[in-house]
Amino acid sequence: MRGIAHWSAGHGDCGENQGVGYAGNGTGYIADFRINALFVIEAQSATFHFIGYNGKEFFGPLTGPIDGDGNFLAKNRNDKYDEDYEFKGKLGGDSMVGTFTRRAHYLGEGNSGPRCTATWTVTFKEGPWAPTKPSASPHPATMSKPPVAIARPGTPLPEAAPKPPEGGTSSPGGLGLWIAAGVAAAIAALIAIVRQTKNRPKPECRCVMTAKVTGPTQIHVPQCAKPKKWIMKAEESQRATLEVGDETPRHYSVEVNTSCTGGGKIELRQIFWSADYKDDHHLAVTAVVEGVRRCPGEPDDILSAVQSLEVAIALMPCCGPDITEGYIAAINRIYHKLAKDLPLSSTVFMARWGSRMIYRPYGHGVFFEDKCPSERCNDTVTMLGKCYDCFVGDNLLFGIVAGFLKISLLTLEAGGWLAKVVKQPGLVVHATSEELWRKGLEIGTQARERLEKHQAYDFDRTILAKALQGVPERETCRPCKAKGPESAFIDFSREPW
Repeated sequence: MRGIAHWSAGHGDCGENQGVGYAGNGTGYIADFRINALFVIEAQSATFHFIGYNGKEFFGPLTGPIDGDGNFLAKNRNDKYDEDYEFKGKLGGDSMVGTFTRRAHYLGEGNSGPRCTATWTVTFKEGPWAPTKPSASPHPATMSKPPVAIARPGTPLPEAAPKPPEGGTSSPGGLGLWIAAGVAAAIAALIAIVRQTKNRPKPECRCVMTAKVTGPTQIHVPQCAKPKKWIMKAEESQRATLEVGDETPRHYSVEVNTSCTGGGKIELRQIFWSADYKDDHHLAVTAVVEGVRRCPGEPDDILSAVQSLEVAIALMPCCGPDITEGYIAAINRIYHKLAKDLPLSSTVFMARWGSRMIYRPYGHGVFFEDKCPSERCNDTVTMLGKCYDCFVGDNLLFGIVAGFLKISLLTLEAGGWLAKVVKQPGLVVHATSEELWRKGLEIGTQARERLEKHQAYDFDRTILAKALQGVPERETCRPCKAKGPESAFIDFSREPW
């Protein structure tokens, strides 16, 4: 969950007029300000990140337990400066309110003074972040070393060496004195270099950590399965998957770069992943990388790097509900009702009930905003994981009943055209309808023959799959995984015939 946290009513006992600009609130900081925030909830634990507009962590991260009602108590400690931070409050669906307390040595030199307490009221509302300044370069410039003093041409040595006598070869004693003076000067210069090297200050230990999230920047999501809350699942090797409701997870990864001076190093500790709506058509995939900075002679410190990737959401329309099981059950109910009480005249029965020989989960033109079917996919159904127009199941059912009643193909086609015109006047019946009538006629005829031989004749998924082979699908509509209503809008098997 990300947004902007409002810190207000800052007050403390850190000394008179201790506040930015001598504001007198006793905190050493501003009494009222806003800052970017990111909260990560995992199981019964909550981690809170407050990110300054310079992109750096502010008094954090804080981690602690959270109960089923959203009450939390998160803490953190800075051992280097002997500071403790506590954040206590209640987290709601998209908001939060709590109290932040900082205990630190604000007075005196370093940690010599007594500790004081500063407190703020913190409120939070989920939403977009304020822009942050670009992070520091992942490759900071190497600190220059202090110059080493050396003898240069024309610069006198610590003790000027005497010149040899003019006018010819010097005496052996004079030459030895000249050599000894040169050696002494060289030794003095070497001692000066060694002393400067020992007194040279050690380079400061500085570490920088940056992160970059990569992955799909656009995802296609079924409109009927658009998540209310996005789920990120962390994997190994700094990777995570985003569940989008279509059983095809999207993969994201974070590239972490670290650099240190002064003999320091960074060890990665953990990565928190989250995905949150920025608006109805965009979400932010965020990685919070935590590392441990280790510097020679200093206590370990926690570093954080936060990076988000904006992802566009493209909604795909959904087909009507999955009626596979309900459709199969309806045909078997029709078989059993007809087997118990066959009509005296099959032709009269078909003429009387032909226009009602359909199975429809919803009325004509019905669609939904967040479930099956979507607006552009009304009057469709899902069968065996594929999307079809509603008339596909209707035409097959019409042929099955005709075949069970031993109606001839010629009579069937005449009755089929009549039923179509009654249901939808002016409709031009295409070749798909006639093909489905014939397939249904064959299925129903075989079922009737098995009945008369006292053999099993139930309709099943295998028979349905064979009948749907080659039938055109509605490819622009995503198949729906949700079942149709328990009581269909029209179910011929439950009509009073």
